[in-house]
Amino acid sequence: MFFRHRLKPTALRLGLEALENRTVPAVASFLGGVSIAVGDVNNDGFTDTVVGSGAAVGVAAHVRVISGANGQQIMSFNPFGNKFTGGAQVALGDINNDGYQDIVVGAGPGAAAQVNIFSGKNGSLIKGFVAINNTLLTGVNVATGDFNADGQTDIVVAARAGAKPWVQVVDGSSFGTITTFFAFDQSFRGGVSVAMGDMVGDPAEEIICGAGAGALPQVSMFNKTSTTPVATRLAFASGFRGGVNVSTIHYTDGAYADLAVASGPGAPGQAVVFNGFSGTASASYGGTLGSPTTGFNLAAGQFQGASSFGNSGNLTLVQTNQQLVLTSMAGGADQLRIYNPKNQTVVSAFAPFSGNLPNALGDQNLLNSTFNTGPTIASPITNKTLFGGGSPSIVNLATSFVDRPTTNSLVQLQTTGGNINMELLDPYTPATATNLISYVNSGAYNNSIQHRLALSDGKKFVLQGGGFTFTNTTGTNGAITAIATTPPVVNEPGITNTYGTIAMAKQGGDPNSATSQFFFNLGNNTANLDNQNGGFTVFSTITGSGMDVVQDYSAFPVVNQSATNPALNEIPLAGNTGAAFPTNAKQENFSFVKNAVLLQQGVPLAFTILGNSNPGVVTATITNGKLTLTPTSGATGISTITIQATNKNGKTVLQSFTVSVAPGVATAFTSANSALFHSGTAGTFSVTSTGTPGATYSVTTGTLPSGVALNATSGLLTSTATASNGVYAFTITAANGVGTPATQAFTLTIDKPPAFTSAATKTFVQGTASNFIVAATGTPAPSFEVTTGTLPAGVTLDGANGFLESTTGAALGTYAFTITASNGVGTPALQPFTLIIAAATAPTFTSNNTASFTAGTA
Repeated sequence: MFFRHRLKPTALRLGLEALENRTVPAVASFLGGVSIAVGDVNNDGFTDTVVGSGAAVGVAAHVRVISGANGQQIMSFNPFGNKFTGGAQVALGDINNDGYQDIVVGAGPGAAAQVNIFSGKNGSLIKGFVAINNTLLTGVNVATGDFNADGQTDIVVAARAGAKPWVQVVDGSSFGTITTFFAFDQSFRGGVSVAMGDMVGDPAEEIICGAGAGALPQVSMFNKTSTTPVATRLAFASGFRGGVNVSTIHYTDGAYADLAVASGPGAPGQAVVFNGFSGTASASYGGTLGSPTTGFNLAAGQFQGASSFGNSGNLTLVQTNQQLVLTSMAGGADQLRIYNPKNQTVVSAFAPFSGNLPNALGDQNLLNSTFNTGPTIASPITNKTLFGGGSPSIVNLATSFVDRPTTNSLVQLQTTGGNINMELLDPYTPATATNLISYVNSGAYNNSIQHRLALSDGKKFVLQGGGFTFTNTTGTNGAITAIATTPPVVNEPGITNTYGTIAMAKQGGDPNSATSQFFFNLGNNTANLDNQNGGFTVFSTITGSGMDVVQDYSAFPVVNQSATNPALNEIPLAGNTGAAFPTNAKQENFSFVKNAVLLQQGVPLAFTILGNSNPGVVTATITNGKLTLTPTSGATGISTITIQATNKNGKTVLQSFTVSVAPGVATAFTSANSALFHSGTAGTFSVTSTGTPGATYSVTTGTLPSGVALNATSGLLTSTATASNGVYAFTITAANGVGTPATQAFTLTIDKPPAFTSAATKTFVQGTASNFIVAATGTPAPSFEVTTGTLPAGVTLDGANGFLESTTGAALGTYAFTITASNGVGTPALQPFTLIIAAATAPTFTSNNTASFTAGTA
């Protein structure tokens, strides 16, 4: 029913029109501007898009909800009846705590500051209220978030252009006012854009306010403790006066939100993502959305299929998988575009109020409003230069072409806290994807728990599961059981462990030990996990709002239940004191997976060689998605290779490149077969060889000493200052795939100055031939000589081996002299030495001269 309430001339208090009377505005080319919000409205685990129409003559304010799962319209309605044309500003938040993202709509100019809230579950009106005051006719902007950290989603309302810069925070439970303040100087009338996000890592969310047209492009941040800004910054150059629209985005660090801004009208449009609130710009987006002078509205979210891979073929994911969504302000073309945050390219575009809705929202291959019709080229195959008779070139076609809607498997974890949708990266981690799907299909993950919540340097690190199930049939017989595992899967590292990705867990010291357990990355763990233990295999991203579910579980208290099982020493456990654990535990105490379901089995692209223009110079074959190019011995020339990729629906794409085959020349060493390094000092030696193509080098017989390495590509032999001294023999092989590899017997000497290790004094007995070994370390082995004083008659020193020897005729006495050890390295070592030749003494008894034993006793 539509309500009209006379508050003052032209002021309307707006109600809700019946669902059956809600209509989509029939506009050929809508130019009223589009407000935007993104979130999981229908709780299916996919990020949906909510758009509100701007003010337009003859067009009732309208809201559309578009599914992130299939691009179809979920809801379509007039939030303020079918006669109000002032537009609708939208936001999303679970206001009534039913697990669905509700639609918060603020009225545009021409009505009182009306805010209506509609259920994301069924579209019904939850609540309507007038914000700020009922004389405000300029319209309002809206945002949602937990302002006071009480666990309830609150509503922030800000005045649009024409009014004082009012901001009101409304409690999402009682709908009473929490606080009201001016975002900027009271004299400013340019309007306030508003957003919310956790910018500092505390339980409360901060309010972000952007100044509208006419002022410096200022952005201010407020929190629950202060109605004055806790931080401010300029979004654009100080000369810009077109206004700033604001949003928050998880872009540079999954732990906290980052600031995203878009320019208002009056200059070439741009959007910028900053690191945190006060950091430098992380990404800039050009003004390509409609007229560059109309300005942008913006939001951020992660969409099914709209991954951060882009088209470069780079396997490194951005840290959070969130996309920036831009729409035109009034006067601009009716366009909504979703951008890849890594390279700022458009991954999806459509007109939300002009023409038809897209068939699928968020496919990374949707460029310039063209929707996916088949596979595309992810990474162009570069032209190759090979050498006759040389090594083949191998190309992984699975990463050269992409068709994620058909090749990537989709798994849904149905948890007690909501659905977590996983998009497996089958083309990049095929063995791991197959392994996980086998556990899903066997039901192994049903009734499973996330059993480990780990911190690193005080920050959330990983949430790990897939190892245990929990059952409690009577309420008092709760039991935790290890999931039965199958043989481990081979490690497939390469994609970086950033926030929001999922990787396989494994045993320490064994890269190929992953079985059923996996973990969610709760932060950017690239430095810690990409290289440790062979690198941890990232095999999936999280789509839609699933990471919100993971974050909720990561807020559970961590309890040590190692007495139950050693693996449960960091278990996230809510509402259970641990007494009688786990017999008294319930599902709600855990991060609990009720069911794991395979939504879609990825089907690999099929590859075909459609052309090889010169098969006499190169042979091309495809095995298991790998293209092998083998140059013909003795042949030269150029061939054009054409590859076709076909998806499961029969859609195809072609890619061509050239292979040049040049004469090959076998390798031959040109560098010396020995090198000298100095202990305690880093050293280098270049191993070189001739041959075409250039050789790669390896040690094929013997081993390099600790602290010494050989670069396989450059041939640079290096040693550290800690390398052990000695003489080392090994064989270096230079190979380039042409003919027989060259080998070289190599000797590496790491020298070291001498240092004495033997005692500095010795006693010989007169009349008896005696000897003593003078010893010293050093490389080469040192020689010895007496350099101060003289040896007594009858005593000699062998300079080569340090053998000090006396004859029977050596004279009694004490002799002092200096022994020098030298090996040509550094300063010779000196040792003052004392030799004593003592007289022989006759033996004398020291024991008693009697003893007694008892018969019969030992």
